[in-house]
Amino acid sequence: TLSECLFFFAMVESRVALPTNSFPAPLTQDGALDTNVYHGRPLVVVMVGLPARGKTFVARKLCRYSNWLGVRAALFRASHWETDDLNTEQTTENSALAECLQFLSGGGIVGIIDSQCLTLEQRDHVFATLNQKLDADRILFLEVVLDDPAVLQDMEQRTVEGINGHQANAEETLRSLRRRPQLPPLDDSKSYITMLNNGKSIVANGVQGFLPRKLFHYLTHLSVSYAPIFCTRHGESMYNTEDRIGGDPDLSDRGRQYAVVLCDWIRALTQRLGRRPAIWTSTRVRTKQTVRALLGEGYHVEEWHALDEIDGGVCENLTYDEIQEKFPEEAEKRKRSKYYYRYPQGESYFDIVHRVHPIILELERRRHPLVIVAHQAVLRVLFSYFQEESADNCALMPVPLHTVHTYVHTGFGKMDVTKEKLM
Repeated sequence: TLSECLFFFAMVESRVALPTNSFPAPLTQDGALDTNVYHGRPLVVVMVGLPARGKTFVARKLCRYSNWLGVRAALFRASHWETDDLNTEQTTENSALAECLQFLSGGGIVGIIDSQCLTLEQRDHVFATLNQKLDADRILFLEVVLDDPAVLQDMEQRTVEGINGHQANAEETLRSLRRRPQLPPLDDSKSYITMLNNGKSIVANGVQGFLPRKLFHYLTHLSVSYAPIFCTRHGESMYNTEDRIGGDPDLSDRGRQYAVVLCDWIRALTQRLGRRPAIWTSTRVRTKQTVRALLGEGYHVEEWHALDEIDGGVCENLTYDEIQEKFPEEAEKRKRSKYYYRYPQGESYFDIVHRVHPIILELERRRHPLVIVAHQAVLRVLFSYFQEESADNCALMPVPLHTVHTYVHTGFGKMDVTKEKLM
């Protein structure tokens, strides 16, 4: 599509290292796997806002998203919600700035300062410190504002619940969160983004360059949602029984049994939730067969090409033994770097990251429960995003058949996973 072509050329112009063949994977000077695919100018994002507005939630999401794309990022804590002592905040802020600049000097690309920056003096200090090492257009202030009473009350309650693992007195915590002045507006001479009321509106000023605009695009989809996401592979297919990859096989007898069990599980889930979850599948027969029994029962079932299994190229429909026999060099390359290895005329896990990118954006926008029925490689890529796993671990994450993985937000942008084996 046109948007995909424009995205590709933007990546090339911004010096994103795209693999051009099945191997070698990008390596650092010492021979280690280089998972940092972006080699442009570093960027620092500075959070701005009062306590209990969702800054840490947004900052953690932004860090997770950057690393998942292959842009090396890190989060640096620089605020004390529990104190009104500006000297204490200044000391913590200076420490975070020093750690962030050290991270960037060591090859990091995106440093995120989880701060408050309540005063103009604090913001000027942060900008001046960073501007000694970075161009002005690589310093981006990100303000999170809540002025909707209902949204603010919900966020304060969730913040108290998250903090009270370390703080016994909930009432004192809440008083401390509310004991802050009105913030002065951001300076139009600096680059900034303002998110208002849980993503209901977003304003950008002076945001230039591929990477800042890429992150801005992500933020336009972000909402502070706590809706659960339920993920499972399709039922066992005929190819699973033969250890073949790819293709479009039907379910096996055991896979059809799982389809019955899963549909019953989704019906019971509907009763618990008090509403029907949406259901997403790939376009492959085996995923559609897994939820076919729910058609006609009022469930919204949507097919996504982006959720299709990894394309095995010339190795499609082969067993791993047959691949070893017919393409021994390819089998060896895959062993050396499973994440970056691309099947001839097919895909790599790295390719899947960019294929499922629209899925991630839609997931961040959703405010209601969702069931995803997909494939092993695609779910590994999604799970690596949810669980903040590295590229090294992504292609090795266990995704067993006939098991539901439930992901829920536990506060401050973290996601918790539980696994339930249904058969």
